Amino acid sequence: MNNFADWSYCWFGCWSEFGIAYKNCPSIKEFLDPSWSYKNTDSLKKYLTSSPVVVTTSHLSIPWAIGSGDGRSSLSYRSDDTWLWFDDIDYYLSQHYLRLPDRFLLHIEEHNYIPPKELKKDYKELPWPPEI
Repeated sequence: MNNFADWSYCWFGCWSEFGIAYKNCPSIKEFLDPSWSYKNTDSLKKYLTSSPVVVTTSHLSIPWAIGSGDGRSSLSYRSDDTWLWFDDIDYYLSQHYLRLPDRFLLHIEEHNYIPPKELKKDYKELPWPPEI
């Protein structure tokens, strides 16, 4: 399976490395690609970190999947009403060659890297990862 082309979910950024509660999530290692280069990395990171927050928790409750992190003390799920992700993926993009699924990138590009100001869906309607 090519994780980048075949990722069928609309959630991203939950990793098995977070601990036993995330055992149904993939390993971040399956999404690291040192050969990948993205043309609009700054716009991509801005989209990922400025989309509306769904819920926030302490980063102490969820460890970094790889590396020592960047010092942020909280971790948020963010969404654009279609996709749902943890907002620390910008760190993994910058420091560990994280590559996003192709459909996720295409979705962001189709929105010209402009996230919604607020969500229209209720949080229960969002595409949550597997039961934890």
